[in-house]
Order: sequence, then structure tokens, then C-alpha cells
Amino acid sequence: MERPLDTPLIYDVGMHNGDDSAHYLAKGFRVVGVEANPALCAACEHRFSAAIAEGRMTIVNTGVGASVARLPFHINLRETQISTFALPKVINEEWATIDVDVSPLSTLIEHHGRPYYVKIDVEHFDQVVLEDLHRAGICPQYISAEAHQLEVFDWLLC
Repeated sequence: MERPLDTPLIYDVGMHNGDDSAHYLAKGFRVVGVEANPALCAACEHRFSAAIAEGRMTIVNTGVGASVARLPFHINLRETQISTFALPKVINEEWATIDVDVSPLSTLIEHHGRPYYVKIDVEHFDQVVLEDLHRAGICPQYISAEAHQLEVFDWLLC
């Protein structure tokens, strides 16, 4: 039987409700789920309690960015998947803002291990995360990111 530390590691950056993490776990991977929204992290800690206890899942409640900081995070209360560090065009009753800790993804990787695959979905901050990985010389075998800007594609090249 393969030990958990021998299993390839996937980073689910912008984990949201954990649906992608559940898929990776079902395929036998270890997962580090990274999410800025503390309520979503709490729900995922409950959802993945068995995988966490087995050492196959780690949840990190932090945002990802260029440097260590504490930044305002805008949570959309109706559509949590569009929550973002970028200031929404319209702030209304659908949005709540909280301050959250932010770390470079490269720092998290130093702590939790080198990735086989990194999925990045952090609403308008994907480029910042990719730049950090590039500068740190971290080039996983597989990587995906949302492209809200063409520059995202430049940073996908290792």
C-alpha cells in the first residue's frame, strides 16, 4: 500500500466548496486546499474530516498573493465563488468585506511540499500567484489558472 507522503500532491488554490478537492481525493491524490473565506474552510474541514485525519487533505485558511499581508477580502453572499481581493465594481448588500491573511503560494509550498499539479482559481489574482511561482522557480508538472487577463498565459510557461 502506498504511503500518503508518496502520493502526488495537488494544490487546490481557491478551494471554494471543495468540489475539485473531492475529485482529486477520489483519484487518490493528496490535496492542500487553500481558501481565503473562513466559512468555506470550516465547511470543508467538516466535509473532509476523514481525509484530514488520514493525512490526505490539508486545509489552509489564507489568501494567496505577492507577499505576506493582511488584506480586505470581498465575499459575495449570493455567489461565493466570485469572492475576490479585487474591489468589486459595485458594493451593495450582496457583498461583505473581511480582512484575511495573505501569503505567497511559494511559501505554502515550502511548508507543505512540492506540487504535482496546481489549480489556481482566485478571481482576478491568478496572474499574481503565477508570477510568484515563476520567481520562486516552482514549476509543477501540471498547472491551470483562470485568464481574466492575457498576461496570465505568459506566466504559465516555466
